[in-house]
Amino acid sequence: MKWEVASDIFKALLILAATWVARYFAKVFLPFTKAIRKIAKVSDRVDELENKVFILDSKLAAGFHTAVDPVFIVDLKGDLIYANPAWQDFTEFSNVKDAYGKGYLRAIPPDDRDSIEEQSERLLLHPGSIEMNVRFLTIRTKIIVNTLCRSEPFKNKEGIVVGTLGRLKILK
Repeated sequence: MKWEVASDIFKALLILAATWVARYFAKVFLPFTKAIRKIAKVSDRVDELENKVFILDSKLAAGFHTAVDPVFIVDLKGDLIYANPAWQDFTEFSNVKDAYGKGYLRAIPPDDRDSIEEQSERLLLHPGSIEMNVRFLTIRTKIIVNTLCRSEPFKNKEGIVVGTLGRLKILK
């Protein structure tokens, strides 16, 4: 009988010890299990963010393309890499791709080209927001039009400035 009581007490102590150890390890490993769950969800969150970025990029591109004001993008080499239809209509290029690279300089009066190229070179060295008056020479009608050009630098995923986004306001 003594052995049965001692055996029951021993079993109870074992159960108590096992419960204490289980709770202890649950507390210790709880942060780890939470971290593992978060890691498992990272892939889903990245996919969701990529989809949101794609949608935002698409909306932004659509906004640029349909903007009433002439909008353009210049890379850090000073080459035109995008111009919206309003820019094309304003400058009178028959095909906007003819303006890509340094082709846009055809829409700058010859007297102003050196100044524009110098400004582009300065912008390469010190990217920043600029706002300046720029004169344009329309391709077909050869009319000089004064504009207020506002350019903002933009960055790639690593945070490195890769170009400027510009907008023209036609001055009367």
